[in-house]
Amino acid sequence: MIAWILFIVPLAAAVFAWIGLCKHWSAEHHRLSKVSAIVLATAAPSLACGALAYVQFVRPLAAFDYRVEAWGFLLSMLGTIFGLVTLRFPRWFSSLALGISAWMLVLFFLAGSTY
Repeated sequence: MIAWILFIVPLAAAVFAWIGLCKHWSAEHHRLSKVSAIVLATAAPSLACGALAYVQFVRPLAAFDYRVEAWGFLLSMLGTIFGLVTLRFPRWFSSLALGISAWMLVLFFLAGSTY
């Protein structure tokens, strides 16, 4: 149950970031880095929720198979980098995307280093 909370909360926050981006879409120019930060901030918790659902409802992953952790780490690392780039012109939704990516980066790092 705790694992679901750790991954669903960032996914819900990513939905709020998308809502903020959509509300401001026609009012201002958005760089590709801002959109990429939100896309990657959505992809990392989606991967985590998908992997958790697979493990709980289908079958466990093989021991020492770090593909999910590696992809999640990569997605969240890129999201963090794009989030840091968007800090030049911060909006609340790009800062939220940075927070989501940083949180998922820590979670994927911990998941990959605790086997």
